[in-house]
Amino acid sequence: MSDKITFKKAAEEYLAEETKMGKEKNENAIQQLEWMYKKRPTFIACPVTSRRVRYGLVSRSKHPDYVPIAWDETSGIFEGVDITEITKKDVKAVQKRLLNSRGLSNGCVNSYMSYLRAVLNYANDEMELRFRAPKIVNLPVEERKFILTPQQAKSLIRCLDPLRADLVRMASLTGQRKSNIVLMKWSWIKSDLSEISIPASEMKNGDGHTISVVPEVQALLEKRLSIRKKLLEQYSWLEVWGYVFVQEPLGLANRRHIGQPMQPRSVTGISWKKAIKLHNGRVNYLAGKKGRPVDQEQLIPLGACVFHTCRHTFATWQKNNGSDIDDIMMVGNWKSADACRRYVKQDGKRFKSVASRIEGIL
Repeated sequence: MSDKITFKKAAEEYLAEETKMGKEKNENAIQQLEWMYKKRPTFIACPVTSRRVRYGLVSRSKHPDYVPIAWDETSGIFEGVDITEITKKDVKAVQKRLLNSRGLSNGCVNSYMSYLRAVLNYANDEMELRFRAPKIVNLPVEERKFILTPQQAKSLIRCLDPLRADLVRMASLTGQRKSNIVLMKWSWIKSDLSEISIPASEMKNGDGHTISVVPEVQALLEKRLSIRKKLLEQYSWLEVWGYVFVQEPLGLANRRHIGQPMQPRSVTGISWKKAIKLHNGRVNYLAGKKGRPVDQEQLIPLGACVFHTCRHTFATWQKNNGSDIDDIMMVGNWKSADACRRYVKQDGKRFKSVASRIEGIL
């Protein structure tokens, strides 16, 4: 009988364990480790109708009878590999495959590396295999420096479609993470729309969080409630979903998504990039119309503005308007002051204002 413990076995045992907060491992952990230990399909199809869908956790559980029709040739690098024989060379091969073959960013590759490191540590400590695991060094990642100004945020919201515009408005005014905004439920909101209570099970740090609703957010919720009532008049079955930010009918192609939230990863897709280009086009057009040079600070760098920028923006706006770090931690649900400070960016005007406070003192 062989004593060989494959990477797959170690990974599956690791995934079966709850997190330190008593929660199941998240979707990213499952998908990224699966990519390492087995060959994964890219698409699966119905054997009867030939309807095909992209392979993932949702599609495979929703369509267990669908069969693979295309494979991800980059996956399965550790298929059948003894976990104790994984070397630094193997780790670099994974990084290279993710960077070059899949075109992922350094930050995304580091996410894969964190789960690989976790499985290696689990095999050493919990499975007591006692082997020398390779040291995994994260790739350099440039810290996010871009923050929306109020003028840029307003312009971007005008350039986005109504659903994405509301998502950005809510994120910028509350500072919550994308999944908590995009997948927000009416059951979290008090009937008078005065508070939003996000359950601990939905929070990244495992702590429930209550948001005190300001007038702008309340107006946004009233708008979404009005949309919900109109949809329910036409589609009574939507009651089962219960999400705040849902898709409306936009033609036949959209009908199967009516009343459902947008997939979080879809928020910053093609429509998002088009909105940024439209904003930049307007800045250039107005400058040309007035015969002035383009104000580079009003442009939004393509690729620098993602949905998580709204959380950085919220923290910075709070700081620039007089909130201290403790207050920002409280309203944004950061667990530590250091983590919160990483989200606060220095405002040039505020920097000059503070520096000038001792002007003339000597």
